[in-house]
Amino acid sequence: MSGFPYDASVSVPIRIEGRQTMMHALDYQDVALTPTGARMVANAAREILSRYMPGCNPDKLTLDQAVAMFVDRVYWIESSGGLVMCSDLDKTSFCLPIPRDHWALREHNHVVQ
Repeated sequence: MSGFPYDASVSVPIRIEGRQTMMHALDYQDVALTPTGARMVANAAREILSRYMPGCNPDKLTLDQAVAMFVDRVYWIESSGGLVMCSDLDKTSFCLPIPRDHWALREHNHVVQ
């Protein structure tokens, strides 16, 4: 995709449902979630906290905190247009697929002088 802000040095071939495609790393700051996408991330973050960090209260997790849990690695899947957001914990990673309808590239309005 022309002008798509992925890092070509961090693009890897993957196989999804028997078909070859590419997975491209994105900067999490280039990604905007829809309200539904944000709820998906919040639900996943609460589930992780309740299973693996029993001392915390997942119900007090803010949306910003939930999204921050899933910015360790972010990938765009070329064939589906979907996104994969990953949370790296001590000895494991949790990666959450976000369908293409629930995210977009963030519009950056930079002033150039």
